[in-house]
Amino acid sequence: MELYEALKGPVGEKAARMIAEIVPVAADVARKQHVAEAVATLSREIADVRVEVRASNTRTIQWILGVTIPLWIGTWGMMAAILLRSA
Repeated sequence: MELYEALKGPVGEKAARMIAEIVPVAADVARKQHVAEAVATLSREIADVRVEVRASNTRTIQWILGVTIPLWIGTWGMMAAILLRSA
């Protein structure tokens, strides 16, 4: 309303009302400091997520190797046993 009251005299009541509806309230406008804080916070969160993803990838690879290597050893062991038994 302060903007409307300030503009009502110089530009007229109708124009002042239109401008006041379009222009955001000063308290709702982000300042450079707010943007810088948001960027810093997001940068820290992204770095944390990257660390978690790397740790998850390492655990996944360890799990896959821990399952597939014994599986292949067992498969080839069974093949060798079948071949040796039939010979």
